[in-house]
Amino acid sequence: KRVQSLHASVVEEITLEVSIYQNADNTLRLQVSFLPQPRNRLTTALGFSTNTTAGDTFVTDNHFLPFAGFYPENWRLERRPLVRSAARLLRIHQTRLAQAGAGATPWTTEPLADLNAHQAELERVNTELGFLSKTAEREEQGSITPAGRYRIWKEYWLLNYLGRSARYV
Repeated sequence: KRVQSLHASVVEEITLEVSIYQNADNTLRLQVSFLPQPRNRLTTALGFSTNTTAGDTFVTDNHFLPFAGFYPENWRLERRPLVRSAARLLRIHQTRLAQAGAGATPWTTEPLADLNAHQAELERVNTELGFLSKTAEREEQGSITPAGRYRIWKEYWLLNYLGRSARYV
């Protein structure tokens, strides 16, 4: 069932839209992102996520845009940009959970609160590990460090030519 719809203006002309769905027992979330494309077209990207009893968050998505940053240690992310079928992506997600022997636990937060918490955690981790510049240095040096720009370039290359993202451990 649909639980929330979110909109964010990136710049004046570009608005990102996200719809979030959950299964009946609130253990599986599907995030459908509507991404603007040239000539006023949209494309979608799907992401399934599950929190586990071990404290991990499993994410399986088909995003084709690179993130290239670092993820928190308890995130288990797999990107499959060439998988366009929601049913196939869900099977991949469920197989990953089964292979890990991970039991699912219900989501206890609203999607917006969860996204904001994840954003803050990602910013903290990526600043600590040198992907992002320190907050005080961002105006002068830019948000992304030279090492971060290299990681983005590498991620673009891997996604475009191999259809897989890098493993960031």
